Amino acid sequence: MSNFIRKGGSNEPEKSISVVSGLSITFTLGQEPSEKLDTPPLIPWKDHPQTTLEWERFSIMNRGFVEPPMKHLENRKPAAGVLILEPDLRIWAIHQAELYSSARLGFPVGRQETGLSLQAVATRETWEQTGLQIRITAWLGDFDQIVTRTRLYLAERIGGSPAACSWSNQTLSLMPLAVLQQLPNQMLASPVSEGLESLKNILNMTHAMEGISDKDLIQR
Repeated sequence: MSNFIRKGGSNEPEKSISVVSGLSITFTLGQEPSEKLDTPPLIPWKDHPQTTLEWERFSIMNRGFVEPPMKHLENRKPAAGVLILEPDLRIWAIHQAELYSSARLGFPVGRQETGLSLQAVATRETWEQTGLQIRITAWLGDFDQIVTRTRLYLAERIGGSPAACSWSNQTLSLMPLAVLQQLPNQMLASPVSEGLESLKNILNMTHAMEGISDKDLIQR
């Protein structure tokens, strides 16, 4: 069964990506979702932070989370992003609309600004690009691009809704991990493929003691 996921854009013809899965859900940013999620429900995050200081305070609510310092940047700019994982192992992916990019799917990512920690950057960029409220739960790794070094986090959705997102020229999909792993790298914006591999390793270690095989995990 093929599920066609639209790549939106007000000034461009509709395009689609064919995904072999019946478990993908597509949301048009800035519009009410046609599909419902219950844990938690998709409700706009109305009391989100407004200032740099407020975003920084919100980002440290998960006080038990510990991460290593970012190594020497070697003339690269620091950036941060998140991989948002649902309990059923589906992942939120953004359909990018950059004119000069061949990639089609990405995660919320942004460069670090003065006064914001990397966690705060990732949390704010997620809100701005998806409308979702998240809680960071793990560090997936630091990945180098041409001009940036991106710290990628694992996060859980705790609120928000794509309906509240102002980036209405994009489309957001909730896709099974196995589907994303089967896509060719040229369809994935960096560091998506690296982040997916790190997540796979974490999940494999987590489930090793529960008797879940690597094959069973990837087929989820």
